[in-house]
Amino acid sequence: MKLKKLAQLVALMGVVGPVVAQQAAAPAMQRVEVTGSSIKRVAKEGALPVQVITFDQIEKQGITTTEQLVRTLSANGTGADNMTSGNNVFGADADRVSGGASFASLRGLGPSSTLVLLNGRRIATHGASGKSVDLNSIPLGAISRVEILKDGASAIYGTDAIGGVINFILKTNYSGVEASVSTNDTQAGGGATRRASILAGTGSLESDRYNIMASLTVDKAERLNGSDRSFVNGFQPGRGLSPDTTGTPYANQLSGAGTALQIPDPKNPGKFIGGYNLPGDPTMYLQANPLSFQGKCDSIPGMSQYQTALWKDVTSPLRTKYSCAYDYGADYVLQFPVERANLLSRGTFQLAPDHRMFVEVLGSRTKATAILTPMQVQATVANKNLYPVGGAYYQDLSAYIPSFDNTKPISYKWRANDVGNRTQENTTDNARVLLGFEGNFGKWDYKAGISRAESSTKTKLTDGYSYTDKLYAALASGIINPWVGAGQSQTEAARQLIESTKFRGDFQHGKTTLTQIDGAVSGELFQLPAGDGGRL
Repeated sequence: MKLKKLAQLVALMGVVGPVVAQQAAAPAMQRVEVTGSSIKRVAKEGALPVQVITFDQIEKQGITTTEQLVRTLSANGTGADNMTSGNNVFGADADRVSGGASFASLRGLGPSSTLVLLNGRRIATHGASGKSVDLNSIPLGAISRVEILKDGASAIYGTDAIGGVINFILKTNYSGVEASVSTNDTQAGGGATRRASILAGTGSLESDRYNIMASLTVDKAERLNGSDRSFVNGFQPGRGLSPDTTGTPYANQLSGAGTALQIPDPKNPGKFIGGYNLPGDPTMYLQANPLSFQGKCDSIPGMSQYQTALWKDVTSPLRTKYSCAYDYGADYVLQFPVERANLLSRGTFQLAPDHRMFVEVLGSRTKATAILTPMQVQATVANKNLYPVGGAYYQDLSAYIPSFDNTKPISYKWRANDVGNRTQENTTDNARVLLGFEGNFGKWDYKAGISRAESSTKTKLTDGYSYTDKLYAALASGIINPWVGAGQSQTEAARQLIESTKFRGDFQHGKTTLTQIDGAVSGELFQLPAGDGGRL
């Protein structure tokens, strides 16, 4: 009896076993298009390192702009190339007039070596610089996911993909209405960012054979000043940290010797009447400041006594213990005010079970105000802007420097805060219209499209920029005071004179256009016993 039951149990296991094995079998993997390849393939087949970020992950990180997203990428070697990163005194002037754009730089190879795609297709590069796609033009609220190819793909995409590829994939089949409002206020204040978006769609490709959707996203980033953050403090002598910059709001006087720096005597060709009021050793009182002799450099915000001991190994340029230094970190605008709006509209139509047609319209406007630090001015013989003898603000240092010659004009180095921050208003408009087809014939997939894209940028100077000749002439008049003390300000006459030197108005503009016709076909070439024999 026991043997009979055992035989029945073994027979039952033989019937159930294959069923369980069938249920445990892995589902067939779907074919997808992998960034960095034009060929449809199995999702896990790609050998190149592709990072995928979903929209849900973006929201959970509190990211409100595409630029913020790119800054979080480890592959983006040097951070986003944006308006703030161009706010410096060391880079080329072109870095500070990029038109308010933000760029990606994978592996630190630069924006021109990083390709930015939208749904796998190119879009117009930024209108002002033309070197890459402006990240501000990407509608973050309509993104489904982002694919980042961390390796070069120049063989497929061209030399602008040497650093890698960032492919923004937009939502394409959405039904319903979704609205969101987000704000990112900092605990310390300043630099808040806000975003409002609405996404609406109707129709289903599976049941209705069509889908129409539209997305509108509005972003606003507020100004964040360096003075709002304590970490910009560059004067911490106890830790060996002190600024070396002597372009101060309360000007340092320059000294010099040698005929090349002296004023030619108009009555005696080849003779000189002396150009500076600090004769002798040019390093004895180099960049001397009246406040330094009084121990009052720190009476002006941001200024401090020059820490000679901390810079004793610096041989060029030389400084002296009579100079005042300036910590200009507080002058930086760490985040520029930006307003942007992105609109995306897409209609997809199922022409046949395996064939689709779609029309996509994309438009955006970005208004970014670039605020750079005030200019530094050097009053020299060559510039013809020395402070005149007899001027109302002439700084006579005879009480501190016995050899001081008060019959000579003053050469000085001045941070022209009274001229104002150099301010640029950049407006960028982007537009693209795309007509595309995609589908498959059996095991062959195809896609084709025709698109037209434009990007135009206009830059207007609104403050802080002066005509050089007018400003130098104004400084030479003696009306403007480069030595404004604590609690003091320029006179009304000086303010009007400074204003008369300024340029306000349109500065530069640019436009890029891109007309693109593309198509691709991929599929299996032949079969082998072990699987596909190859793909095209």
